[in-house]
Amino acid sequence: MPYYMVRTILRPSTHFAGKLLATLSLTCVLGFAQETDVEMPEAYLPELKRVLRSLPQTSSLLDEERQRMKEAVGGAKVARSASGLKLRLNLQGQSIHEDRPDQDFHHRYRFLGSAYLKKPLYHWGALKAEREIGQLEERKASLRFRSSEKSLTSEVRSHYLNLVLFKYEIQLAKETLSIALKNEENLSKRQALGLGTALGVDEAIALRLQQEIQLSNLESQFLTQSSLFDDFVEADSNLSFERTPAFLDFCENHPFSPKSPMLISRISFQEVEEIELEVENEKRRIVIAESQLKPKFNLIGGVFQDQVAVADNRENLTRNNLLIGVEANWAIWDSKKSTGEKEIALARKRRYELSAERLSRSLRIELESLRNSLLSLGKNIEVTRQLVKVAENRYEKSLIEFELNRITPIAHFETRISLDRSRLALLQAVIHYQKTKDRYLTRITFDTEDSSNP
Repeated sequence: MPYYMVRTILRPSTHFAGKLLATLSLTCVLGFAQETDVEMPEAYLPELKRVLRSLPQTSSLLDEERQRMKEAVGGAKVARSASGLKLRLNLQGQSIHEDRPDQDFHHRYRFLGSAYLKKPLYHWGALKAEREIGQLEERKASLRFRSSEKSLTSEVRSHYLNLVLFKYEIQLAKETLSIALKNEENLSKRQALGLGTALGVDEAIALRLQQEIQLSNLESQFLTQSSLFDDFVEADSNLSFERTPAFLDFCENHPFSPKSPMLISRISFQEVEEIELEVENEKRRIVIAESQLKPKFNLIGGVFQDQVAVADNRENLTRNNLLIGVEANWAIWDSKKSTGEKEIALARKRRYELSAERLSRSLRIELESLRNSLLSLGKNIEVTRQLVKVAENRYEKSLIEFELNRITPIAHFETRISLDRSRLALLQAVIHYQKTKDRYLTRITFDTEDSSNP
């Protein structure tokens, strides 16, 4: 199980972000990277790999997050449009009835057109702030999609491994039931020959019945869990959940002991990144609030038609007009609306900063706990492997002793139960390790880009 020291080479967008990520990197100097020497279970379980590959197409949850991303993309376009050129066309068709003094009643039709252009020039940084908020919202949506994808993948992986464990437990239960039946037959034959007792037969029957009950319960639970798995992945998987030879070799032989540390360039937390984006948003809302009571300058231009009355003439004169200029809009007083908006943004910014600091401490503790768990689980796996070997040797010796009638069938059966438990414990330990490692990797985001290109 390799561990990796972390260099604090950061690409912060803000001073706060830089300080926070640096603190995180220093407190989380031991990380666990996605290297090929400790593979994820799908590397050895083709069924699981196939299910994970199909998730982007089958998961309604991910589809929902895609729509959120589209919303953010649309919002960014709206934000960018605030500083863009605006063109407005107007066409009018009018029926006019005139009754001028000293003239007869007159009816006529009038058609006029106009086109106006408007381009913001200077809004005290508010337009830029709006554009950047749109970009930050896009970034947030992307982070949330990645987070949802990682969480969903992790959950599916965990459920699949649980079913692999269930399937193996059923296999062991069937094998043990077969042995229990043979023991019952042997004891019945020995009783018939006067070499055994009725009590021994009754004990064998009781053990066989216990195994049948256990097997029935396991099969029922497996069917329920497999149905829930199909519903969770939103597909009729029709999977076997069998352990492959590669996975068996991984469980039995893969080294889980610590190795020499390696360096990676960056480490960050997804949740903290999202909060940092909120901090950046609030900074820009402060700029927008401060600009509200300042004059806004815009470039304007247009072409329009109008009509003017001509004395002693029933017909009006149609004029074509061209204008170009600069306009200034200045909100002098807004009853402290902008002041309140600024105070809200300042308070939110500080609240997000405090939340990020608190969350970073919590994540540091969680990662340290997971790291310690990985160390402990790696040692447990090695010990459990030794236990399996001892149980196998014990069962082989028991089988010889049983064939020589030196031990009772019940005693021999107990060695088989002990072997099954140790084998099951090994698979449980490996799966627990894989789940813990998955949780660790899900909590962090690794950036392995070349540090020379920050």
